[in-house]
Amino acid sequence: MREQVQARLAGERAAAAGRGRRWWALRAAGLATFAAACVLRPDVAVALVVLGAVFTVVERARPLHAQPPAVARSGTGTDAVHFVADEVLAAAGLVAALWVLLPAVHLVLPSAVPEAVRAQPAWLVWVESLVFAEVAGYWGHRLSHEVPLLWRFHRVHHSSPSLDWLSPNRRHPLDQVFARAAVALPVLAMGFAVPTVVAHFALKRIQGLLVHANVDLRLGPLEWLVASPHFHHWHHSDDPGTWNRNYAGQLPLVDLAFGTHLRPEGWPGTYGCDGYVPPSGYLAQLAAPWTSPGPEASAAQRIDLDAEATGRTGGRRQRAAQQAVPGSDDPPGAVDRPLHAQAVVRPEGGDEGR
Repeated sequence: MREQVQARLAGERAAAAGRGRRWWALRAAGLATFAAACVLRPDVAVALVVLGAVFTVVERARPLHAQPPAVARSGTGTDAVHFVADEVLAAAGLVAALWVLLPAVHLVLPSAVPEAVRAQPAWLVWVESLVFAEVAGYWGHRLSHEVPLLWRFHRVHHSSPSLDWLSPNRRHPLDQVFARAAVALPVLAMGFAVPTVVAHFALKRIQGLLVHANVDLRLGPLEWLVASPHFHHWHHSDDPGTWNRNYAGQLPLVDLAFGTHLRPEGWPGTYGCDGYVPPSGYLAQLAAPWTSPGPEASAAQRIDLDAEATGRTGGRRQRAAQQAVPGSDDPPGAVDRPLHAQAVVRPEGGDEGR
């Protein structure tokens, strides 16, 4: 009996030592990835420092939730690696995708379409291009929620349990490639210029930091026209009644047009999504779409990635989020309907329990 206990303890110690070595190996690999990305894209590394300084001041001046700052919370290092490394990987993936797909689209799209676009006044082409890019981005984002295979990768972005200026950078590179290709491919195929795509991505990059930021900022009537932190925070709420809402990057009117707009009075109190994504570790999060939850995952997080095995993935998440509200006369999918009775709402003008 004593020998069995000693053997078991020795096995546990060996397993713990093995996990420790893997932990350090993964951290070292993540650090090496970050260093290599900084060498390849020093401009992005500088942007991380500059934007970080600006948004840290903004979040300290007007915090929404009482939480650690982005630079001192759990997962900061992982999200910083995402900020730089994903930009390198996503750019390479986008170029490859366009190189393969754009010629194929040109074969089926009549040449008269891009010619007609270019024949318009420059100012009109510019306005049309930004609106067209926004609508294309909306549908790319919506598909990443409603198609189970795409949700596997987009789930990484929604796994953050809190929002701040750094959290939006937690994305899988393949998810970023799809999201950018969903905009760049139709915009370029229609005949709009490359600077249009670059401008859209630059604007979305900066605004993305703001709408995820932990800042108590409301824009009043302008919130119908411009995406705000309040608008996008509800997109990240962990309440199923708010899933699959507020997809637009810059123009909430696009959500209003397609029936997915949500604008409650308060703020969400908790964030996250179904399924499990490792809370830290760059390489671990990159592998998340193909790996099973570890022993630390809760029962609620142990959701099979197969769409047939869960009622809270992909299109099923869409249907679950559009059920009629208990005690309400609103039909399923009603625009701007109130949250169901169990929604956690942060009242205006103060932090409650966060």
